[in-house]
Amino acid sequence: MPFIDGYKPLGNRQGILDEIVLELIASDGEMNRLMQQAVGREEFATSFNIDLIGLEVEIPSDTMVDPQIDKAEGIRRNPINGVNYFEREARNRALGLAGEELMLKFEYHRLWAAGEKRLAEKIEHVAATKGDGLGYDILSYELSGRERLIEVKTTQFAAAAPFYASRNEVVVSEEQSECYQIYRVFSFSKNPKFFALAGSMWNTCNLHPTVYRASPKRTGSI
Repeated sequence: MPFIDGYKPLGNRQGILDEIVLELIASDGEMNRLMQQAVGREEFATSFNIDLIGLEVEIPSDTMVDPQIDKAEGIRRNPINGVNYFEREARNRALGLAGEELMLKFEYHRLWAAGEKRLAEKIEHVAATKGDGLGYDILSYELSGRERLIEVKTTQFAAAAPFYASRNEVVVSEEQSECYQIYRVFSFSKNPKFFALAGSMWNTCNLHPTVYRASPKRTGSI
């Protein structure tokens, strides 16, 4: 479950605290109802009355703390009802599209403000025009004219919320590391901001396997 924005998670805590928190969550059906409602939301504003350049921030320090990850288990499911809210939100196409549209506006404004109108006009929302198999969502440009390949990951929750990446996205980030960037958009519904992770995800992220492709082992002749 997402943790409270503004409170730094701690790993060295007493075991009984886990038990008490789980008991409180189990007895509060309203909390889980609100979480289900949040991750299933289908309408999002894509126009915000904010300075677009001000959207980008430094990588928040609390994103380096990942209390919900266990090396043996990956991203854990909610022990109360079996739901992984991060996973549910990652499949929310409406949220993903809204985040991509906001970053398109940011990129256009970034290049336009730098006097590169020609490059701004060349920006392409490739996830919409060519599908989602390229490993990135937006084709943009550096001021030098070099391509910038942007994969947008959007959450309504705090900056430290983990996100999901496909195998293809990880591979492309490695192969195109000089021009690949993750734009991590957070607090989308309240006060959207984002930070950029430039280069291979193997270098910028802690990657944990959460899905395996399986097929039966050959045990003998048929």
